[in-house]
Amino acid sequence: MKKVLIALAMVPLLAAVLPAQRPWQQITAPSLSEVAANFKAPPHEYGAIQPFMSWNGPDAKDRMARIVQDLDRLAANGVFMVNVSPGRGEPMYLTPAHMDQMKFVVQEAKKRGMKLWIQDESDYPSGFAGGKMIQQYPQLCMQGIVADIHVRVAPGQRLTMPAPPDTLAIMALETTRDQQLHNVIAIPLPSDGQLKWIVPNEGSTPNEPHYDWEVVFVRHIYVSSPTRAFNREDGTRAKDGLYSLIDYLDPEATRAFLKVTHETYRQAVGDEFGKTILGFFGDEPDYSISGMPWTPKLLEEFQARKGYDLKPYIPQFFAGKLTDEAQRAKADYWDVWSGIFRNSFFGTQAEWCAKYNVEYLVHLNHEETMTALVRSEGDFFRDERYVQVPGIDNLSQLLPNLVHTPDGTWRINNNFPKLASSTAHLFGKPKVWTEGAGGTGGDLAGSGNRARGRHDSRIRSGARRPRRGRGGKRPGANRDSRLGAHAAEARTSVALAHPPVRGGGPGRTGAAIAAGTEWRGALPPWASGSRHAGTPARGRARPARRNGVEIPARART
Repeated sequence: MKKVLIALAMVPLLAAVLPAQRPWQQITAPSLSEVAANFKAPPHEYGAIQPFMSWNGPDAKDRMARIVQDLDRLAANGVFMVNVSPGRGEPMYLTPAHMDQMKFVVQEAKKRGMKLWIQDESDYPSGFAGGKMIQQYPQLCMQGIVADIHVRVAPGQRLTMPAPPDTLAIMALETTRDQQLHNVIAIPLPSDGQLKWIVPNEGSTPNEPHYDWEVVFVRHIYVSSPTRAFNREDGTRAKDGLYSLIDYLDPEATRAFLKVTHETYRQAVGDEFGKTILGFFGDEPDYSISGMPWTPKLLEEFQARKGYDLKPYIPQFFAGKLTDEAQRAKADYWDVWSGIFRNSFFGTQAEWCAKYNVEYLVHLNHEETMTALVRSEGDFFRDERYVQVPGIDNLSQLLPNLVHTPDGTWRINNNFPKLASSTAHLFGKPKVWTEGAGGTGGDLAGSGNRARGRHDSRIRSGARRPRRGRGGKRPGANRDSRLGAHAAEARTSVALAHPPVRGGGPGRTGAAIAAGTEWRGALPPWASGSRHAGTPARGRARPARRNGVEIPARART
């Protein structure tokens, strides 16, 4: 019994010691002399994560030799942070041969004091496990609401037909000859699945305006954002819906994805989690679908959250003409699904990573195009709320001639890197990151990358993960060295600062939502504590205000 008590007493002690051993995961306020002491030889964790490293080919011994050669080259040039990608070809993704190679990579990286991030996919976006999700869990794949079945009818016609499977709503659209919408009629869903409806005879006589009629079925179907896999069955590099993503709004689907991917890595190299392996890199999970996000429990969640039934309003979302009441319902729908997205996909993965002592690093899609960002991701601040290392993608979107240059519309957000820094300020994140150097290559000496690197540093960035240059070529050793040194020095000086916490960052509405009452309220238990603190470093975020008056929490959400 005494031994048990001693063991139990050691657990909180180990939890307290661990963060102290990994200062890059803490928000600190070092003195100027401490920052200066680390500037010339920054900790490896502050360096650029570069590049996409993968070793493929039929000969395992040749791959091992290349692993040693590449890691020696990187270490000799001061690059100690590597993003490991499965790559195209053998070993095939998540097979025993792949895990054997991962063990060797981790072993060799550990010898050199290097740190690794693991790409969570077989290319991108995150959430299809290289095609394994559609094969093993088809019932947990992505779904959407679509209005994809249209039946043209004539005035006075009796329409009799079976309602398509999973129909949510039926409506009739009455349009003029020049295709202007004249009227929308909701058709009750048939209880027996057989639609019987008589079209109004408006426009059927010579003395009145002529109208065209169309019956539209709104339903939920399995539909996925396009994915690109390293090892497609057809051997191409196509990006399409062949390998479906998971249902991001179902936490069970996310747990299944983690079981297939992350758990496979944990079984192979989990003893180096939090040591040599810092975490998992996610890439562009989003809803780039023709319809709108759906999950089987959406209507139930909506009713619980908003207190009314969404179903009667769904047809108007696709009619092209919204009443004021329908506009409010659509705003409520966006609020609900984006809140589910935050919890079920991003939150579930962050919780898993916290449990196993690694970090979740992810950026979204369309950060630089504001309307597309909202349409496909919901709310940036919500999505990155629980992510340990939030970030943005700046491959070639932000160049010197674009910085602070309005384009005359709200489509382009030239200050989008500040989305990541605002997340850090609002939620007490010690480190953020940017994916860069894909459009202009890996050479930081190029004017585009120098400017981009400096600008990205100012977003309070902790890591910069360059991609390969044009044509898939990796940067040369001398370029690796310049890039790694520049990034490490910049991030050491910027990331160690203790940030002020301010409400109303870029995009005042988004900041107000993030700083106010969240969709589910308080932080989950796993997100509290020093290492994964959910509250900003200097206390909770200041209340959002408008014209000097505090905005009530309900108004902010």
